[in-house]
This record gives sequence, structure tokens and C-alpha cells, in this order.
Amino acid sequence: MELDKVGIDLGKTVFHLVALNRAGETVVRKKFSRSQLLRFTVNLNVRVIGMEACGGAHYVGRVLRDQGHDVRLMPAQYVKPFVKTNKNDFIDAEAIAEAVDRPRMRYVPIKSEGQLPAVLEDAEIMMSETLRLMLAQLLSELRQLTNQIVEIDQTIQRGADEQEACQRLMAIPGIGPITATAIVAAIGNGAEFRKARSFSAWLGLVPGEYTTGGKQKLLGISKR
Repeated sequence: MELDKVGIDLGKTVFHLVALNRAGETVVRKKFSRSQLLRFTVNLNVRVIGMEACGGAHYVGRVLRDQGHDVRLMPAQYVKPFVKTNKNDFIDAEAIAEAVDRPRMRYVPIKSEGQLPAVLEDAEIMMSETLRLMLAQLLSELRQLTNQIVEIDQTIQRGADEQEACQRLMAIPGIGPITATAIVAAIGNGAEFRKARSFSAWLGLVPGEYTTGGKQKLLGISKR
């Protein structure tokens, strides 16, 4: 399969990817966690990858660039005209892929990790010492929190890799190490559930109900 352009719609925990071929046809539609996305893109052969510019896009953009990809960030308002019909995450990702190589598209430079400290150390920037001190403290806290998140993610990943039940769960699209380890921690081997439907009810994945005139009608699954 030959890929030409990829659009990635970034979320807090879920990332939607759409890939187009040279004819502009959608040939890949996938949903990932962040770690799954970056594992998928390591060996991806594609001409250009696009994302909307936001806080998380710069980190993902740096990682993709380090993997050897041509990564371009775009302001959201310039992507919006390419959104077709109703809005959802895959449609947004497709619009990003459509827009990424337009001749007059404007791009946002990917920020490096060192740019905020450079601002704080630049004496020519009009900024009070109080504000500099507060920003420096926030930057220190951000770095510490980032390191803690990385350590926790690695611990959870190791725990998931060591458990066969977690590995089976992670084979299901959309389930990563956090969800897998949480489920195993909550129900063990699941022996108390007689059937899969009982487990779905325990999760809260049950049909919605619409009853009128004494007639009961079950609707689609409701994620309460």
C-alpha cells in the first residue's frame, strides 16, 4: 500500500489517523493511544504528515520529525474549510490530510523543548522579575510532572507486558496498557462473569430504553 499524506487528529488520550494515497483516496483509518501511534509511525513510509497546531502537537511533531517524517502543523482555522459534512474525529483527520500540502497553506513552526527557557533568559524581552520567577517555577514543575508521567507510563507498560490477560486485552483496537491493567486489576480473570454480556452490563455498556404505552423498545448501546 502506497501512502501519500497522513492527517492526525490529536486528542487528550485518543489519536485518529487517516492516510490518503496519491489519488486522494482514504486507504487507512485508525485510532490509537499516543504510544500506539508513535509505534505505528516508526516504520511508516509517507510523504508528509499534518496536524493542527496545539499544545500537544509540538511534542508529537518533534517525535515524528525525529523518526524522519516531514511534519507540518497548521492553524485550525485554515483546516476547517476542508471538513466535509458532519464533524467527527476521523473526518477532522481526513480534512487535515487534505489541507496539509495545499500551495498557500500557512504552517506553524514546531517548537523545541528549549524555547521557553530561552524566553526566560532573554533580558531584552520586557518581562518583570516576578513574572520571570513565576514562569521559571512553572517550567520546573512541568518538567518534574513530565518526568513522573513518563516513569508511570513505563511502569504501567511493563506491568501490561508481563501479564497475558493484559496482552489479550491490548489486542482489541482502542485498548492500551492503562485500560488493560485497570480491567485486570478490577476483575482478575473475570471468572465471576458467566457471559460477556454480564461483563458489558458491569461496565455500564447496556442498551438504552425507550418505553411508551406499555411497549418496551431497546435502543443502541449507551455509554453511561
